[in-house]
Amino acid sequence: MAGEIQFVNSERVSNEQVMQIGDILICMANGSKALVGKAGFFDVEDGYIYTFGAFMGCFRTNRLVASNRYISLILQSGITAISYLQYLQVQA
Repeated sequence: MAGEIQFVNSERVSNEQVMQIGDILICMANGSKALVGKAGFFDVEDGYIYTFGAFMGCFRTNRLVASNRYISLILQSGITAISYLQYLQVQA
């Protein structure tokens, strides 16, 4: 069943689970430890409604404060938050 699209009755999906352009999805739990923490940027505009499930987290930025694409690239880079903050301090 891995990799297959799952169809769920819309009554079982909350409004918060409906994906928006620019959402960053993060794997919060999985049978494979290697996948936990992986992130992806959602930018599909094909007219369909997409949702995410219980093992995924969704990060939505305040676009006036931070670029969601930029945050997504940081999360996908493998740089830890601590090392990134240390990098910012060195550059300041």
